[in-house]
Amino acid sequence: MYDKNKITLNHIRSKKAKNLKVKLFFIKLFEDAIDRLDISRSKPASLLEINAKNDLLENVLKKRKIESEILHTTFIDELKKNRKNFFLENLKLSKVENEKVNYCIGIFPIVTPTDINIKLKSIHRVLSNEGKFLLMFHASQSCTQLKEMFKDILKLKIEKSFLPCFDIISLGNVANSVGFKNVVVDISKFVITIKKSTEIFRFIRDLGESNYLESRNKKSICRLKFQNFNYAINSLIDKKKYATDFSIIFLTGTKKV
Repeated sequence: MYDKNKITLNHIRSKKAKNLKVKLFFIKLFEDAIDRLDISRSKPASLLEINAKNDLLENVLKKRKIESEILHTTFIDELKKNRKNFFLENLKLSKVENEKVNYCIGIFPIVTPTDINIKLKSIHRVLSNEGKFLLMFHASQSCTQLKEMFKDILKLKIEKSFLPCFDIISLGNVANSVGFKNVVVDISKFVITIKKSTEIFRFIRDLGESNYLESRNKKSICRLKFQNFNYAINSLIDKKKYATDFSIIFLTGTKKV
């Protein structure tokens, strides 16, 4: 379902990007994760970050003066080079020992709807008793204006032009079935301020979230349609009707004793 080469390329591009908006967005998401998981300075924390694209989690924890030991899974060879706490990502988190960490964080983890059960079971295995996890997924409400323009102006199928989204109810049901307690699923909306249409695509690429479906739409677009598409986006920007509304699903839970 997913193109692993494209995923790796996306993550490398994200790591090398010098995009301040993307950096601040990641920092905001990590800060939200720390708050939602209630990670405090009162005792050392042991964390696992899934699908790491950068070192920003360490920076946020240091800024908050939280003593921590962090493990990461990643698709980027360069990140794990000569580092004992970075492992190549796989669905079963096979390089991480049982009950090794107190917290698990994943910003846009790479997992298909058919594999989410296996991923959550793996997280359950590596968490200590009463350990907590938080995963963030793209919501179907994300970038709705942009998606409509793809369909109406470019005549492209949305399901092949954007990454698939998880259903809130099914996510909660899977987490409960795996054995987590205190499962919560909710949505937060973030608006990224931009000045022109090209900034949207740069933001998505630098975030590492450009479409990596194997069946993604590779249809070429004529210049006129693309010009109309950019005109429509810039019209929204001029009217302060932002096309960059990123809606994110937060899935949290606690491992039962």
